[in-house]
Amino acid sequence: MDAVAAIAEVLAWVGLPAAAVFGTVALALRLTRGAWASAPAVLANGQFRWMAADGSFHSAPAAGHNSVAADDDFTVFYRSRRPGVCYLERVAHDERTSGIVALSLGLAGLLGSLVSTVGALL
Repeated sequence: MDAVAAIAEVLAWVGLPAAAVFGTVALALRLTRGAWASAPAVLANGQFRWMAADGSFHSAPAAGHNSVAADDDFTVFYRSRRPGVCYLERVAHDERTSGIVALSLGLAGLLGSLVSTVGALL
């Protein structure tokens, strides 16, 4: 049982600080980019055009987005701190990945800490 407790303690010592680092990265990405917002958009002359919540008009090239036709009604998503950059999906893979890795490492570190404590008591 001492070997299991030692391995679990190493897991706790590595997992919890690594979770803090990944969590900080995810939080920093979220804070620097701002919250998600959405706006109705149109496709005109090969460009997406939409109006942000603050009343400013924006456009972006529609090249590479073949899933949207000129007569479709659709919504674009943008970040509140960068309203000039639009996305067709509300997803930021780097933020989501950093958050999931932080959560996984944090849970592994907590589990390791629990196993290490129980192993030391036995």
